Amino acid sequence: MLDEHGFEFIERCINVIEEKEIIFNFLRNCGVNSKVQKLMQHALDPSHHHHNKRSADKLNLLSDSDLELKTVSSAIKTFLRNLPEPLMTYELHQHFINAAKLHDG
Repeated sequence: MLDEHGFEFIERCINVIEEKEIIFNFLRNCGVNSKVQKLMQHALDPSHHHHNKRSADKLNLLSDSDLELKTVSSAIKTFLRNLPEPLMTYELHQHFINAAKLHDG
């Protein structure tokens, strides 16, 4: 779900990728599914949340030297793919299409 914890998860994953100075080719590599699921479960499982306050060390991706970037990028893709409604919402879909058709000038 794209709530506070979902945004935090995406932000931390992107921070890892930026910190390690990886170019956008990372999206083409797929992580091992079991590792992706473990990362997502750890990050998004409500049992890891403490009354809407997250412990800072619960998801410190930057300190996990065993975490591969392809696992992080696959987790982002999986999370976004599994949202109940896409980031580009159904309601605004036609507006996005119309905007894409506009020409500069």
